[in-house]
Parts: sequence; structure tokens; C-alpha cells
Amino acid sequence: MNKAQAHRGVLILFIFLLTLSLTFQPQVSAQLPKLQFQHVTVEQGLSHPAVFEICEDSSGFMWFGSFSGLNRYDGNEIKSVKSPSIHALCTGTNGDVWIGSAAGAQWLSCLSAARDTMIDYQLPAFGAGVRALVNDSDGSLWVGTDAGLFHKDVRSEKFILMGTQALADSGVNSMADDKHGNLWLVTRGKIVRFDKVTGRGYAVCQRQYGGHSATSVGPDGSLWVAGGINGLLCRIDPKSMRVDSIFEKGPRVPTSSVAVDGSGIVYIGTSGMGLKIYDPAARSWVTYRHRARDPCSICDDDINTVVLDRTGNIWIGTSSGVSWAPRWGRRFSFVSIDTDDKDLLRPQEVRDIVEDSDGNLWLATARGSLRKLDRRHNTVTVLRINSRDIYSLGLAYHTRLWIGMREGLGLRQLDIADTTSTKTEPVPHLTEIDGVVTAMLKEGERTMWLGCTSSRVYRYNLRTGETVLYRYETPEELFPGRVAFFGEDCPRMIYRDRKGTLWIATAYGILNLDERSGSFRRHLHTATEEMNFQQITWFQENTWCVYEDTRGNFWVGTDVGFDLFDREQQSFHPVIHTSRRFQGRTVLGILEDKAGMLWLQTDGELLRYNHTTGETKHFGAKDGYPVTMLNSFFTLGNRARCITHAGELVFGVRDGIVIFRPEEIVDNPNKPPVVITEAKILGQVLARNRSRMSDFFLPHQPLRLSADENSLEFKFAAFDYTMPSQNKYAMRLEPSDKDWISLGTENSTRFVNLPSGSYLLRVKAANNDSVWSATEATFDFRIYPPWYKTLWAYIGYVFAIGLAIYLIFRARIARLKALERLRMNIAGDLHDELGTGLSSIALQTELFSRTERSATEQKDALAEIVKTARTLADSTRDVVWVLAPQHERLSDLVLKMRTEAPRILAVEDPAFAEHLEHPEVTLSTQARKHVLLMCKEILHNVQRHAHAERVSIEINEMQGVFQLSVRDSGIGFVPDNANCVYGLRNLHFRAKELGGTLTITSVPGKGTTVQFSVELTRLRD
Repeated sequence: MNKAQAHRGVLILFIFLLTLSLTFQPQVSAQLPKLQFQHVTVEQGLSHPAVFEICEDSSGFMWFGSFSGLNRYDGNEIKSVKSPSIHALCTGTNGDVWIGSAAGAQWLSCLSAARDTMIDYQLPAFGAGVRALVNDSDGSLWVGTDAGLFHKDVRSEKFILMGTQALADSGVNSMADDKHGNLWLVTRGKIVRFDKVTGRGYAVCQRQYGGHSATSVGPDGSLWVAGGINGLLCRIDPKSMRVDSIFEKGPRVPTSSVAVDGSGIVYIGTSGMGLKIYDPAARSWVTYRHRARDPCSICDDDINTVVLDRTGNIWIGTSSGVSWAPRWGRRFSFVSIDTDDKDLLRPQEVRDIVEDSDGNLWLATARGSLRKLDRRHNTVTVLRINSRDIYSLGLAYHTRLWIGMREGLGLRQLDIADTTSTKTEPVPHLTEIDGVVTAMLKEGERTMWLGCTSSRVYRYNLRTGETVLYRYETPEELFPGRVAFFGEDCPRMIYRDRKGTLWIATAYGILNLDERSGSFRRHLHTATEEMNFQQITWFQENTWCVYEDTRGNFWVGTDVGFDLFDREQQSFHPVIHTSRRFQGRTVLGILEDKAGMLWLQTDGELLRYNHTTGETKHFGAKDGYPVTMLNSFFTLGNRARCITHAGELVFGVRDGIVIFRPEEIVDNPNKPPVVITEAKILGQVLARNRSRMSDFFLPHQPLRLSADENSLEFKFAAFDYTMPSQNKYAMRLEPSDKDWISLGTENSTRFVNLPSGSYLLRVKAANNDSVWSATEATFDFRIYPPWYKTLWAYIGYVFAIGLAIYLIFRARIARLKALERLRMNIAGDLHDELGTGLSSIALQTELFSRTERSATEQKDALAEIVKTARTLADSTRDVVWVLAPQHERLSDLVLKMRTEAPRILAVEDPAFAEHLEHPEVTLSTQARKHVLLMCKEILHNVQRHAHAERVSIEINEMQGVFQLSVRDSGIGFVPDNANCVYGLRNLHFRAKELGGTLTITSVPGKGTTVQFSVELTRLRD
């Protein structure tokens, strides 16, 4: 061989090796998801358990087509309507939902959001059962039927059957559109690529296909067909049009549905074999099947349809309901350690976990023996050792596993390097250990700490075998007279903090050890320190764990919560607290991840605590973390937790362990759209119309309500299906509410007895990780006032008030005028009387001064002047009395008349009688004047003319009538002949002015009686 041939051989060998390396180079692939499923079944209101089609509309509602109805799901509840079996569903950008059926007679309908009704359509072909529907990006509707492919004309709204050029005469079983404007049709005889512009179809693969198939287009344009050739999954390359059958190793499983996500992962629904997920890049498969004891598995292995919504959630329609797995679900992996071996009891909870140098996990179980989880092969092995009841584990040496067993066996060791042996041996120098080892702590390669019952802690030197015993107070010593339960005095956990202090968690607080003196110091809550043992309930102060985080904070987990312990002040500060133990807040263990988050293992959910913000997140069954109520851990404790060398967190639960990476437990970033789904008035649902679709539509806005329709209830939904039960809501009713009102996870609100006015209800929502929606849902409604609060009523009120003011004003003016007339009359009377009297006095005085008279004449003249002056004074006093406001009452008038009578009459002690029912009645000025002057006029007449020896005056006020009666025993007169007398005419005038009746009765020689009566209302002010 010459040099050139040698060089050529080397070159060929290099090219071969390069090609080989490129051929077997590992391919970068998307990570297959770990799915936990949630479910909607007939128990939640699904019209039928068999669901054939699923789609999502533009708002975010999920629509399920079942065997006997159409269902709408909003994450909270289902609204459904009866219909024939649904085999095709799709939605448009305008919110319309298209429904097709192939059962019996053809049926194609549109649930129109714009028209608020269901519209039925007739296809121009006989027996055109609808199998597939596609509403493309430009709003065109394509209908695949048993009679071929139809296209709905947007303008005429008529359905046009595509011709023979479409190559769909044998009927369309399924179809999908791609981003290049093509429709991919699966017919009974071939797969067709249909050009929507030219209306022509091009056959790709001419083989027989079953009557049921499903198609989906991947991000690279490849077509995936389920139920394709021989009912299997196949893939069509869009460039070469090559058809490849895809199947797992093993039995070929018939496929029923398919969906492809944005990363190229393929989700395949099968008939009876569950959900299969295929990664084309890595050519790897994952299968999810129904498991009766796993609530997070799919609800049935018989799958009819698989759909991906806009946020990447996976929806599966099965024969038993709908299952969905959220894209942002938690990445918890549950590893079962149960076994079918009937000789072994079920393991119940895991008590302790230890990781060996090879990464394998060793699990101590209660009454279930020792288990080994081989992480490389992901297998669980049961080791039948001397005892089935194991309380603690510790890896003393690289290949020596120490096992704390029940009393009688004590502490033993197992050589884990010998994979064939399960024989345990006693630990050298520790055969006389007292009690059961319930906790272990290894420090370096030299020291192992052992916590035992009977309040004992041992320090064991792994090299020399030297053992040192430390002992703390038992419950009986701590509380004299107390009888402790078994294990109540044992260490729950042994822990060394960064300051070098050794801590023990016990049933009564935490203890720190002074290794020099060998003494312990116990730290209890203040409440417990003040109690005696009779007041302490069992495990009230039970401490399960202690932990120091990377910031130096020292945390304590107890029966009733989670405390921060100040080691300098030696005080507890509760962070998470409950009033009762074993309520999902008993903190059994604490671990910290690389981000500084604390993960709290409880007797219920897993908690993640951010001590920077104080935020606590809960992870339960719907997150993939099995919520378990541990039964036997309270006896001797639970240390089933560890951080693996790979950075995984491991927690023990019932019948298994949970393994996860904290960085994979990501928050949900979706901002959920929110809609108002229902409105009620007085408990009655409001709808736009009375059709069978009325439940799907709210009434038009603004909603106009009468005054008695002022109690309303609204329901709303946030379209984030990661954990719908943990979506949060806030509402604001304008203009009543100034700020947002948090509703928590309550998806409804109620208003009672709202006043009339215009209102705007605003609702926003947040997902399970408190990310709030970018937009709000609003509802505008108006409550009209009752008739007596309308504008016209208020105008009437204003008019009535104005009229009342006008009438009052007129009455006031009339009263003022009457008062003015009275004043003018009084002024005239005063002018006449005073003027006449004064003129008379002046004339008499002048005559008296000019004329010389005898003494008798002078005396008579002076007497006349005095008489005139007294008359004028009396008149003036009467006027002043009448005008004085303090003399307005009826009793004042009667008192005045009683006072004046003796002064006017010459009769000694005139009889005066009175009877008043309403003495406090206020009289008008005019009435007081006329009554008083009438009385005085009558008395003056008696004095001047009657010559009576007896006079009686009687005043009565009864039943609303005022009566004045004056009787005398004088000479009398003939009344008919006295009408012309001025005084009598004046009495009649005043009686008429008051609206009363004056009666004069007189007999010559037998006296006279004058009676005046008037209704009291005519005298009132």
C-alpha cells in the first residue's frame, strides 16, 4: 500500500467516524411534562359521562360535546343544554360556537353570541352527518361530512359543497388547517391536502382509514393523524409527503385522538390504553393511565378527544368525563412504596429517610419493614429484616446503615454494600443501650448522636466506640405525679446549629445541651411554663423539629404551628398558628431550598414559606402533592425528609414519598380573563330571552330594574384552569364603593336593598398564584325609583310646597291686615274717646275758670271733670290690656271680667261663677276686645238703669261653646221698646262681629237677663 492509499484510508475512516458521531449525537428535546389531572364529571353537572369533543371559545369558556348535550364550563360550574350526540365542535373569533352531529339525521347548529340564540342549518346533501369543523383565521367555516366537504359563504350564509376536485367525495372523517392556508382532510380512502384558494385537493396517501380519526398540525407543519393506517398514529412530512407510522415498542395501540403543542410534543388519546405522550426528538414515550387510588390520574383510559387550549392546558374527553392537566401544574413526583406481598402489612407513613453515597434512598416505615428506592432504575425493594417496625435510620459509615428498631431489638446495622443480604447485626459497644432509638445525627466521620426513649441522648465515637450518656428530665420529673405515655419522653429530632449548639426537639419544648457540663436547658412557651401538669393536654407543647436557615433564623415546628425562636432572648414568636393540633398545621419538618424558601412538611398539605415577605403557599392534591393525615407518627416522631445530593427535596407521605425540585415549582404567570357569568334578581336568573339557550347569555346592558327589584346576585369566573378553586376575586360597585373589596375565592356577590340609581359592577380576578387579570368584567344596571321618588313627583312636591307657602303667606297677610284694622279701630276709638273726653274736660275747665259759681256748682263741675277723666283712664286701660300678649288666654279674660265687675257695679259682692274646660285656649285680640267690652257694657247698663239689688254673672265654656250670662233683679224694661237705645245696638253689633248670638230677656219689675253664646273656635287666635 502506497502513501496515497494510506492517506485515503485514513480520510475515509475519519469521515466514517464523523458520520457515526453525528448519527448518535444526543438530540435536544423538550422535556416531557409531569401531569396531574383534575376532573369534571356528571357529579359536577356534566350532561353525560361520554365526552366526544372539546373546544375553547374566544372568551375562555370550555365547551364539551357529550353523548346527550352541549356543556359550558367556566372552572366553577357547568351549564348544559340537551342535544343530539355531538361529534364536532369549533368556535369563531366572534364568540360563536358551531356544533355538528353525525348521529341519526344531520345536525349543524350555531350558538350565536350576537343573536343570543341557537341557529340551525340545513346542508344541501342527504345524509351529510357532520364529522369535523374548522373555523379558520379569516372567519371561514369548513364542514367535513359523510357527503364531502362544505364551505360556508360569509355573505350569503349558504353552505357550498366543494366539487369532485376536493377529493372528499368519500366523506371527511377529520381535518385540520395549517399556517400556509391548507386544509388537511382524512377521508376513508386517502389523506388530502386541500388548497382553500384554488379549491383543489391533492392526495397524499391512498390507504384505507377507519371511520374515526383525528388530526393535528405540528409547529413544523407536519401532520399527525390518530386512527390512521391500521388505526395507529402516523406522521406526514409537509415537504416530502412521506407517511411514517409511529408506535411504541410492544403491542400496537389503536389511537383515537391527537394534539401537538408548540414545542412539538405529541399527545395521543387511545382506546382503552390511556393518554400517551410522545417526544419526536428523543423518541421517548410517557403513558398516563387511570389509577383508582390516585385522584390526580385521568378519569378513564378510553379517550375520545385531546385538545390544547390557548394557555397550553391539556384537556381530555373520556368515556367517564373530562380530565385536564394545567400547563403550570406543580412538578411533584409521587413514588409508591406499597407492595402486593400479602405477608407484609401496608407501610402506612414513612418515618425516616436516608440517602446513601450512590443516591439511593432508604426508607423506614411503620409496620412495613425497610424499603430501598433505587434511583437509577427507579425501583423499590422491600428488605425483610428482623423487625417490621422501624423508628429511625442513620448512615454511620459509607456502607453501614444503622436501624433503630422496636424494643427488644434495639439498634442494629445493615451492610448495604451487600445487595443480597438482609441480615442485621448489633452495633459494637451499643448493645446495652437503654430504650428505642428514635433520632440520629451524624457529625463528620467521627461522631454519631443517638436519641432514645427514657429521656436519654448518647454520643458515640465511630472510631473508638466510646459512648457518653446525657440525660434530661422525664415528664414525670418535669411534672411530678404525671404518668407519661410511651415515647412521650423521646427526642423527636437532634440538630446542631451553626453556633455549635446541640438542640433536641421533645414532647415538651426544645432543649439545648451544654456538652461541658452535660446539662440541658428546656425552652417552653410562656403559657406552658405557667401551667401544672393537670392543665397540660397530651402533646400540647409537642415539638417536632428545629431548623436554622441560611440567614441564621432558628425555626421550630410544633403541634400547633410554626415559630421563630430568638436564641438570645429565648422567646418564641408564632408565625403560623392554629388553636387545635392535627388540623393541617402541625409542622413535622422544615427544609430550605437554594432560593431561601422554607418548605414545611405538615400533617396535611405542603407549605412554602417566604420569610422575607411572610407569604405562605399551600400545595395539595391538585398540585400533585398527596394530602395525607398521618396516623402513627405521633408516637415516636417523623423525620421523613431530606435534600438529596442532586438538590431534590424528598418528603415522606402515606404509602410513599414525594420527590421534586424546588425550582420546578414555578408560579403561574397567566393573567386570567374574567367574565360575569350569571345575574339573578330575588333568586331568579336573568336572561336575554326565554329560549333553551338563555342560560348561556346575560341580559343586555344597561339592565333596567324597577324599585322592588333592588336585590341582585352576580356570579363570575376567572379563566385560569390551573387551580380554579383557588382563583381569587375582587369587586367594586360604583358609585357606592370607593375601593376594591376582596372576595377571596368566592366567585359571587350579592347586593340587598340597593337604593335607586345607576350602578357599574366591576370585577377583577387573580389566578392561584395571585397574578391579577389585566382587564375587568363590568355590568351596568339601573334601578328606577318608586313613583313617589321620580322627577315628576319631586316637581309635584315643589309645587305643593310652593302652594302651601303661598297660602300660609296669604293667611299671614290677612292676619296682619286684620291686626292692622284692629289697631286702626282701637286708634280711632282712642282718638274719639280721648279726644271727646279731653275736649270735654278742657271745655269744662275753661268754663270753670271764666265763670264765677257757687261752691256747690264748683263742686259739681269738678266732679264731672273727674268722672270724665276716670272714664278715659278706664278706656285706656282696657285698650292696653287687650293689646298685651300676656293676656291671650281664656282664663285671663275671665279673670279680667271678675276684676272689673265689682268696680263697675254698686252691688255688694256680685255673684260670679265660672266653668272652663279649656282655660289655656288662646284668644284673638279682636275676640278679647269685643267680649270684654260687651261684658262691661252690660254691667254699665245694669248699674245705670236697673237699680238692682242683686246681680249674678255666669261664664261657661263647655263642648266648644262659650257663654256669658248676666242676671239682675232690677226694674226691667220692655225689650221691643229699647232697640233704639245706643247701648243695646252696640251689644248686638259686637255679638255679630264675633259670629255669636245675643239674647236679652226682661220683664218690667222683675229684672233683666242678657245671654251671649259663641263657638269657641271663633274666639281663638
